[in-house]
Amino acid sequence: PQDARLLLAAGDSYFAAKQYYQAIAHYQKARQQGDSSAYLYKKLGAAYYYANDYSSALLALKKSIKKDNKDPISFYFLGLVQKELSLNDKAIGSFQKAIALSLPGYLPDVYFHLADAFQKKKQYALAINFYKKVLETDTTRVMPLFYLATIYDDYYKDRQIPLQYYQKFLERADSSVPERYRTYAMERMEKI
Repeated sequence: PQDARLLLAAGDSYFAAKQYYQAIAHYQKARQQGDSSAYLYKKLGAAYYYANDYSSALLALKKSIKKDNKDPISFYFLGLVQKELSLNDKAIGSFQKAIALSLPGYLPDVYFHLADAFQKKKQYALAINFYKKVLETDTTRVMPLFYLATIYDDYYKDRQIPLQYYQKFLERADSSVPERYRTYAMERMEKI
């Protein structure tokens, strides 16, 4: 009998060479020899995707995710397959899950401090960009709204934009936000 690990390695070699039908054959043989790992099903699903066999890809990727629901690549390929099968709502959910699993937990902090550094250098467009990235990667953050409001308040002519950000900030600011920020936002809204 053939060793499942060798068959899996051969499948990976064929996959890397973009010989997807040969990869599928080797992955299937590895499965028959007892490999039922999430990795095998992920690679099998990806190979089926590249071979345009979307229904087989869907089944394999669902098995992969059932065994390991923390792998962003499995969700990425699942989204690709769902998109090809016109399951667009499901595809969106799978892509969003892939993104969430791909982002390190500290990324919003890195964006926040990068934005702050750009703000201190008076590079406001870049600061705005990175404060917005904080909000995109962690929708629970409140302070970027305050800092966006102050930048727009101090350096841009359109008065509606800082008003909107101050309002959003005040709506979401809870007792964990120091009172001085809430007070400042209310004072600025009255003056604008």
